[in-house]
Amino acid sequence: MIKFLICALTVVSLVKGKATPEVQRVWKDSYFPTAEDIITRPSGRPFTISVEGNVGSGKSTFLNFFRGYPDISVYQEPVDYWTNFHGEDMLGLVYNDTKRWGLTFQSLVTLTMLETHVKDLRGRDGLPTPPVKIMERSMQSGRWCFVEQMTNVITNAEKYLLDEWYGVIRNTTDVDVDAIVYLRTDPQVIYERIYKRDRKEELKVPLSYFQDLHRLHENWLIYQNVTTYPMPKVIVIDANTDLSLLKLTYRQFAKDLYSAVPEILKTNDFFSFCTGKC
Repeated sequence: MIKFLICALTVVSLVKGKATPEVQRVWKDSYFPTAEDIITRPSGRPFTISVEGNVGSGKSTFLNFFRGYPDISVYQEPVDYWTNFHGEDMLGLVYNDTKRWGLTFQSLVTLTMLETHVKDLRGRDGLPTPPVKIMERSMQSGRWCFVEQMTNVITNAEKYLLDEWYGVIRNTTDVDVDAIVYLRTDPQVIYERIYKRDRKEELKVPLSYFQDLHRLHENWLIYQNVTTYPMPKVIVIDANTDLSLLKLTYRQFAKDLYSAVPEILKTNDFFSFCTGKC
């Protein structure tokens, strides 16, 4: 039975009559495997965390707190690449006409996600490799959230094609993750944030889109109704909380994760914090 780690981030303590926020510690050393588990992993994959959540849930903000740590590579979604793919704004196209561009865009997402999943494999090219990789979203969220979200728009044949590609990749390549951080956010909060950040491709997206994505994330990560293989550890953070409190939690998370890495795996090399196509 998977134990969910749902964090209430609004706990306060009274110090000298004033409400002082307490830093919430959502990472535990016991979550990290032994050094032997990582070194002997046949695929050479480092300990991998995917950061999941709705559009606008704050994934990039979370990832920023791992910038600069040695021995941790960080990969953001290559949104700049998607919005300028050989001169085409593929993100804008899929938002404007999902029926026409859904298959094409999701194929591009699958390609770039696969490229990220196979980064930093131990034993390749004789180069130092990080023991930890953190990536924004994953092959799994592409399949169980975004492909599902398009089900009533694209044709059945297109959905089956995407599903079969997903199956082939999973059966031939180690695209698993060891832990998922789910930034759980109410759709109405998402809707308001989207308009504040003013990304032009998203401005015409209706609230119903974010409600659908929220339902699919909940179905996948909270109720676990969709996957046919063991789920990794899921750490759920209430990302509706005030950003000032969330930043305290995210900063502590980064410190605790880095402290949990066995010393034998550390190289003190600095690895990528990638915001483009990596």
